[in-house]
Amino acid sequence: FFDVEFGGVATALYENESEVPEYDQDLSEPVVWLRPQELAPSPEYFVDGALSGSVVEGRLGDGWLLGAMAAISGHPELLVENLFGSDPDDFKKWGVYTCRFYKNGSWVEVTTDTRAPATSGFGDGGAHGSPEPIYGRCLDPREQWVSLLEKAYAKLHGSYEALSGGSVTEALVDLTGGSGEEVRRKISGSVCERLSAELELP
Repeated sequence: FFDVEFGGVATALYENESEVPEYDQDLSEPVVWLRPQELAPSPEYFVDGALSGSVVEGRLGDGWLLGAMAAISGHPELLVENLFGSDPDDFKKWGVYTCRFYKNGSWVEVTTDTRAPATSGFGDGGAHGSPEPIYGRCLDPREQWVSLLEKAYAKLHGSYEALSGGSVTEALVDLTGGSGEEVRRKISGSVCERLSAELELP
């Protein structure tokens, strides 16, 4: 399956294809769109279950999203696994998958292909000469859930660039269907002085 709207095209990467954002301006080789089988042998959604330590941030600056993904990945109710609405064999056999996100009060399904933006490994950008996703990925190259979830979320928002900067609270709501609230607290001067003394701060 080839997603002609969101995969292999510059508009999937950037809001304006003629203006490459700063985070990608130093790419030493062209971006290629590779399938999981081209990135690792025997790829799977999950290897030994989703683990928060397996999330690796790429060039994009979407740590807010990846942090939320890492936070829910260890939840005992398999929250991350439940975001994938397609059969695990579909992404390997047909190159297609579906993810669910909670947007504007309802669950929305996003279907796309498995091609991820990557370096080919033939230039300075590839690690040890191996192809590698340029944005979010799993520590274990066989594990694909981070790259696939990030791509579906990027498609939902129009491009990968749209994910550069955001709110952890918003991401947690979108990934869980729950509600979020930010709590800000003022720390009194005496508490700050005590913390500074304990930490030996000026």
